[in-house]
Amino acid sequence: MTTGPDEHGLWHWSHGDIGAVFSGAAGDYGVSTGPYATCNVGLHRDDDVARVVQNRRSITRLGQVPAGRVVQARQVHGTTVARTDRDGGQLVDWTLGQTPSIDADAIVITDETIAAAILVADCMPVVVAGRHSAAVVHAGWRSLVGGVLEAAAAE
Repeated sequence: MTTGPDEHGLWHWSHGDIGAVFSGAAGDYGVSTGPYATCNVGLHRDDDVARVVQNRRSITRLGQVPAGRVVQARQVHGTTVARTDRDGGQLVDWTLGQTPSIDADAIVITDETIAAAILVADCMPVVVAGRHSAAVVHAGWRSLVGGVLEAAAAE
């Protein structure tokens, strides 16, 4: 359960063994400058890649997520669901600054030692938790209308 942001601006949520960390761009832990000042984590902008990677590593560390255990897919406003047990080789560690090779707007996590990252601006971040897995969903209007939440829950 979360009650508010911590001293760095991160929101922590948990239910049983499932946990999530939410970050906004206004945290005090980022190193980006200029129009991306604070904590930009998007590689799709003109920010310096090294700064973005450092910002991502700061969130990972402050969120108490093991280094090298955060995966990410390329978000396309669709309904495709990736699974860490099926598509793990195509998901990339988001702290390395690589571009994912799989298009998906939801990631189902089946390994309790792996975390997943999604980026949102005007879309909603959604966490779906089950008994033996959890999913993070990048839910924009196209994805919602297309059934991305239902697809993630079905996995």
